[in-house]
Amino acid sequence: LLEMEHSLPDARRFLESWAVGDEIPTELPAWIETFDVRDWDAMLLKYVIPKLEATLRDDLRIDPRHQNMQPLEQVLKWADIIRPSTFSHFLETEFFPKWLDILFIWLIQPGVSFEEVTQWYSFWKDTFKESVQALPGIDRGFTRGLELMNKAIELGPDAPTHLERIDFRAGMQIGSSSEAGR
Repeated sequence: LLEMEHSLPDARRFLESWAVGDEIPTELPAWIETFDVRDWDAMLLKYVIPKLEATLRDDLRIDPRHQNMQPLEQVLKWADIIRPSTFSHFLETEFFPKWLDILFIWLIQPGVSFEEVTQWYSFWKDTFKESVQALPGIDRGFTRGLELMNKAIELGPDAPTHLERIDFRAGMQIGSSSEAGR
C-alpha cells in the first residue's frame, strides 16, 4: 500500500511530463488500478489526450505515395489505456476528416485506379487493431470511406465533377448525439 501511495505522484508527474515519442511505462497498468476512474480519466484528458490530438493534427500527414505511420502508431499505443469512447472521439475529430479529404481528392482524379484505392483503404483499416476498428466512431469513419468509394465507382467518369466531399465532422455530431441516447 505504501508503494502504491508513492506511485500516485509518480503517475501524475509522468503523465504531465510525458511526450508523444516517449515509451509508455510498464508500471502504468498498476497506476491505473490505484486511481478512481474519474480521476484517471481527468488526468488523461488534461495531460495525455491533448498531446495525442496535437500529434494527429500537426504531425500526421495522409500521403498515399509516402506515408509516415509513426505519428499514428504513437497514438494507437494508448488504445487500451484511454477510455474507448474518448479514444474513438479524438480519432474521429483529428484523423478521419484528413483521411476522408485525401480519399476524396484521390477519387476525383481522372483515371483513378480503384484497385489502388481499395488497397490503400485496406492498408489503413488494417492499421487499427480489431478492438479499435469496432469502436462506433472508427467504424463510422471507415464506413464513410467505403460509401465515398462506392459513390465514385457508381459515378464512373463523372466522379471528378459530381462526387460530393464528405463533411465528416457534421456527420460525426449527428452520429454521436443519436448514440448518446442508447
